[in-house]
Amino acid sequence: MKSMSDRKGGNLRRERFRIWLISLPRSTKMIIALHADLVGLSFCTFASLWLALGQLEFWPKPILACLVATLVGVALIWAQGLYRSVVRYLGSAMYLAAARSAGGSALVGAALFFGTGMPIAETTRWALTFWFAAFLYICTSRQVAQWSLIRPRANVERERVIIYGAGQAGAQLAVSLLGA
Repeated sequence: MKSMSDRKGGNLRRERFRIWLISLPRSTKMIIALHADLVGLSFCTFASLWLALGQLEFWPKPILACLVATLVGVALIWAQGLYRSVVRYLGSAMYLAAARSAGGSALVGAALFFGTGMPIAETTRWALTFWFAAFLYICTSRQVAQWSLIRPRANVERERVIIYGAGQAGAQLAVSLLGA
């Protein structure tokens, strides 16, 4: 059983990591999210192919179609503005953007699979499976980021402060005030 000091140490490391992640520049956070989406959507395309066919057939055309569907998905996520969104303020519009991104990517992937000679029934099965997996991945990844990065407010009365300016110093001050 973990001792109290072990749990405090784990919480402290988690909190430091959270603050470090929050204090990263916006462009770095966007790059991290983009790479995570490349990996996550790649997994969704190949998992959907496996579920639709019952096996993975690694020949060049399906692999190329999976990679193109992944890249189209990331481009659509970018076009929907999900990389520019602040995780704290994601709301119901995120679900619509995720559905559009997953749907567009599924349509492009289905067209590519159909073009490689895959039967229409398997192509449709892949597209529906991929849409569901991609939608679930996009929504879940943003929700997990939101839950893990935002610390619940303590029931402590605090003095309200306005920080004027949006530079690096203002961001650092906000992070340090939130940690206090």
